[in-house]
Amino acid sequence: MYKGQYHLFYQHLPEGCEWAFGLVWGHAVSRDLIHWEHLPHAMVPTAKSLDADGCFSGCATIDTDGTPILLYTGVRLRTNPDAQPPPPPECDLNLPFIESQLYATPADPDDPLLVSWVKEAAPFIGVPPPNMNLTGWRDPFVVERPCGANDHEWVVLMGSGIKEVGGATIVYRTRTLRDAASWRYDGLLCVGDGDSDCTSSSINGSSSSSELPYALVNAWGGPPPGCSMAGVAAGSWDERYSHFYSISPDACTNPTIYWLGRYSNGRFDLENAKGPLRLDLGDTLYAPNVMRDDAGRVILWGWLQERRTERRTVGTYDYAGCMTVPRLLHLDGDRLVQLPAPELLSLRQGEAWQASHVQLGGPQASLPVPGLVGSRCLDIELLSLRQGEAWQASHVQLGGPQASLPVPGLVGSRCLDIEAVFSQGSASTVGVLLRSWHQGGEGGAAVLFNWESGLLEVVFEALDPATMSFSLTAPMARRIGGPLQQKPGQPLALRLLLDASCLEIFTGTGEVLSTRIYRGSPPHGHADAGIEFVALDGDARLDRVAAYEMASCIAAPHKRQWQPQQQQAAAAAGEVQDLFDELAALHQQDEQQQQQQQQQNASLSLSSSLKAQPSLLLQQQQQLASPRAAEIAGKLQQLALAGVGLDGEQQLLHVEHVAVPEEELCADIFDFE
Repeated sequence: MYKGQYHLFYQHLPEGCEWAFGLVWGHAVSRDLIHWEHLPHAMVPTAKSLDADGCFSGCATIDTDGTPILLYTGVRLRTNPDAQPPPPPECDLNLPFIESQLYATPADPDDPLLVSWVKEAAPFIGVPPPNMNLTGWRDPFVVERPCGANDHEWVVLMGSGIKEVGGATIVYRTRTLRDAASWRYDGLLCVGDGDSDCTSSSINGSSSSSELPYALVNAWGGPPPGCSMAGVAAGSWDERYSHFYSISPDACTNPTIYWLGRYSNGRFDLENAKGPLRLDLGDTLYAPNVMRDDAGRVILWGWLQERRTERRTVGTYDYAGCMTVPRLLHLDGDRLVQLPAPELLSLRQGEAWQASHVQLGGPQASLPVPGLVGSRCLDIELLSLRQGEAWQASHVQLGGPQASLPVPGLVGSRCLDIEAVFSQGSASTVGVLLRSWHQGGEGGAAVLFNWESGLLEVVFEALDPATMSFSLTAPMARRIGGPLQQKPGQPLALRLLLDASCLEIFTGTGEVLSTRIYRGSPPHGHADAGIEFVALDGDARLDRVAAYEMASCIAAPHKRQWQPQQQQAAAAAGEVQDLFDELAALHQQDEQQQQQQQQQNASLSLSSSLKAQPSLLLQQQQQLASPRAAEIAGKLQQLALAGVGLDGEQQLLHVEHVAVPEEELCADIFDFE
């Protein structure tokens, strides 16, 4: 945090949805961790410089004089005719690109938004250590600030790997971050025992697609206030596991893993650490990063990738990737617990659906959640009830003639928060069905927990081709997931954040499963949300369940679409927003005239109107006075016709960006002490 603002930096590709060189650093800010505003890019590549072909990952910190500073890896392609000379042979890794370690500082440190940044052309470390046969050298990460215990030096990690040995994390020390002469190599934090390159090594780090300050020192004896989940105790923690070391092994398809152990004097005791363990049980989380806020909380973000099918090829969508919701980390004994930030509750709005003591089983083994039509953002927490205007029911027996429990009052809401707790009965499995709205059922999924195995899974495409009904034995079914630390007889507490295609499942035992579900949008006016709570092979009790509408986390949802592509264009952002407001006003006038003429019965949002009626925008262009206004209107039309945010799968609750991180190598490590 800086001057009361959370700063979220992330890897971004302004002109595409596939990974490519030319990565920039996107930038968003928030005062409350929940409502975000996109700002101009913090850093973009500079031609003929050391980052001519991309500003790769790194971290952000506060220098000893109080100045924010971004440490990052700049890359230049060998094929770039304007690239600077390669490093000497003993330091040349012979990759297609050449890496340098660079930094940037704010143009105005007094600006709490830190809108403009100035990059230093000269590197703080120009070349990797010589003759080490490294596979990579990037993504700097501050693990220690200067203090008496480390001789008043910064300790900084760099992701790497050693050919024929395994992944490795390099340690550097310096007394001054911005003095290249003071930096020195200080060995290896730890070394893996993988195969010939970092892709298959057991230790190979990743920084993050969100370049936030890492949390280095913290202590948790239990969950933070306001974040209790059933099954998460407030017990003590084991000092042997006071440090958290997390890596994303090279390729984005690999799971992010972590160890709990001890770090001291630039070394992590991997041999005696607990792990490797999966940070997320799903298939989308990559490149996490952590920070410690002013309240002392350890907060983690990660990048949620896309998992689109062949049906959704490049060119049919206009965004790629988003950030997770903020997760709070703490230690419970010898294990890591992740909880959604309590600030998410502030996004709840409108009416709610609630029920309790619902028996699942018999001929009717499901509880439909109707009335949530149009809801793109769902927060499903199978836990406890909240106050507010709500429809409630209790002691409802589902089975026989009682086919479902209807939930009125939430039709048309875009974002929901649903909570509940399951108690075990004779059923082998309980969970939530998420039906697809696509023809043929493509994109549907089921969130299932098996009481005997303790596995929480998301099962995709589990449709019997003969009956088109849910079946765990469906030939095309695909599963992801992993075990929970669920005790016998303990109620199952889940919280599902379902935001269009994004699904983050927080468990009462502290695990998280993140994935993507592209089930589309329901037909207009449809009275079924396509969500059912189920029990398989027996009965179970749904102790409590509630559904709440959720608001968007984007403070200015449209404004980000016209984010300046260069730092010098930051001043144009306000003008663009003014023109957007003017177009919106013209649209409203036109809409009122149409209503008076009874030519339409319902108003449309500006974005959908631009998509459905491009001629309207052309009429508005003619009414606007300046050529600049017409130009902006043309850009609005292009974005609208491209379907930005209108495909039913783009997120509202998650901070969204067009981003795919490079093969990042820097490890995350921080101290709970």
